[in-house]
Amino acid sequence: MNLPPTLTALVVATAIALPALAASISIHVTPKNIGTHPVGFTVTTAPKGKDTQFEITVTRKEAMDPIRFARPMDGSLVRVEQTPNSFGFTGVRGIKKESLGDDKMRFRFTATPAEVKRLSFEIGFQSYATFEGKRQWMPSADFYYLHLKDFTSR
Repeated sequence: MNLPPTLTALVVATAIALPALAASISIHVTPKNIGTHPVGFTVTTAPKGKDTQFEITVTRKEAMDPIRFARPMDGSLVRVEQTPNSFGFTGVRGIKKESLGDDKMRFRFTATPAEVKRLSFEIGFQSYATFEGKRQWMPSADFYYLHLKDFTSR
């Protein structure tokens, strides 16, 4: 198949550019930096027997694209796995999301003392690009994670 030089150049440029758009980032949310992100986090906890009841509210700020915020990857409890050469999450269990309007969502769950010590809450907002007027979701996201133990006094 013979492609015109312009189309060939476009295909090559797209093949090079798409992987560049596919870079995910992981952002550690702590009590000290909780207000510094494009999404706001409010974390409240309460004892529930030996366990801890968590309520995490995530709010879109002006800096967050409303299209990305409207389509979050599910909130989950995860194990953060980090070595000198890699970083990743292993999902433990999903958490039901409750929508509080276009710019706010809430997650409620109970965690055992062992879960509080070793697990983190994680939510991701997928990236997208627009090609010829059509939105194309990328295989990348901005992941926000917070260690449960950082937000409890137990």
